[in-house]
Amino acid sequence: MSKFDEQNGLILSDPTSSVELAEMLCRLDRDQDLRKRLGENAAETAQKYIWDRNGRELSMIFCDIVPRKAPADTQTQTQES
Repeated sequence: MSKFDEQNGLILSDPTSSVELAEMLCRLDRDQDLRKRLGENAAETAQKYIWDRNGRELSMIFCDIVPRKAPADTQTQTQES
């Protein structure tokens, strides 16, 4: 069992196992509390990864990386501008 299993969903140990998948689906069908908890946790996690936030974070990463990766003459031109 993964440390992430049963936090936001259920994780198959063997993704090719139809038996394991069927057991998980039956478990979800029987256990209303588990369904509710997984759904609430998944919704909370999803809210952390909205497009606006992802865009801002990527922009910050690029703003940090690009100047370090630019050739020296480009950096000088950028600083003079």
